[in-house]
Amino acid sequence: MEPTSPTLLIADDDAMIRRVLNKVFTRAGWTVREAGSHTEVPAAAAQPPVPDVLILDLTMDGPVPTEYLPGILAAHPSLQVFIATGHFEDDQLTALVDGKRVRSLPKPFTGTEALEAVRSVRESAP
Repeated sequence: MEPTSPTLLIADDDAMIRRVLNKVFTRAGWTVREAGSHTEVPAAAAQPPVPDVLILDLTMDGPVPTEYLPGILAAHPSLQVFIATGHFEDDQLTALVDGKRVRSLPKPFTGTEALEAVRSVRESAP
C-alpha cells in the first residue's frame, strides 16, 4: 500500500536539527525518518517507504555524498535532495547541486524555512 503522506529523510549529525525538522515536518503531515551520518544514508534511503525528499547535511562523518548520492538518485528517480550547508565554496556542493533534483539549503535555516523550501519545489514539480 502506498503511503498517503510524503516521506522525508533527514540526514544530519546534529540531533537538535533532526529534532526540529522532524517536529516541523511531522506537524505538516509528513512521515519522517532520520540518519545521523553519511554511512547511514544509503540504507535509510532504501527503506520503505522510499523518501520523497532528502535533507542532507554536507559535513558529517562517513563517506562523502559524491560517493553514494548518484546511486540513490538513480534508484529513486523522483527523489528531491536539499544539501544543507553553510560552505558554499565547497567542491562537493558544486559537484552535487544541479538545480533540478539537487538543490542547496543554506545554513542556518529554521524548520519553517526548510518546510517552505521543500513545499515550493514540490508544488512546482510537473
